[in-house]
Amino acid sequence: MTDEWAAACAAGHAARSMSRKARSPDNARCEGFFGTLKSDFFHGTDWRGVTFAEFREGLGAYIEWHGGGKPKKALGRRTPSEHRARSWATRRSGGPEKRPGSHSAHASRY
Repeated sequence: MTDEWAAACAAGHAARSMSRKARSPDNARCEGFFGTLKSDFFHGTDWRGVTFAEFREGLGAYIEWHGGGKPKKALGRRTPSEHRARSWATRRSGGPEKRPGSHSAHASRY
């Protein structure tokens, strides 16, 4: 880390967060999210003429979609809200839900 970077963070009242040396799992989830954000949202878009306010609004909408509206492989290509609704309905009916690819009817009950 450079002194210039440290000074810029201090001037902006930003907390620096760095993982320990050779400990990439410390921030793997965050790194994964930023990789997905760049490929889904940023790359392949012509940002010329887009104001900061428009960018911020689009970024906020993307984060909302990513958190609840984007289909997830681990949920059988359902969105988290679809998964929760289906799990809730299954629990209310008393029947177990079997996840795609699981061998146990109880696998989806977390």
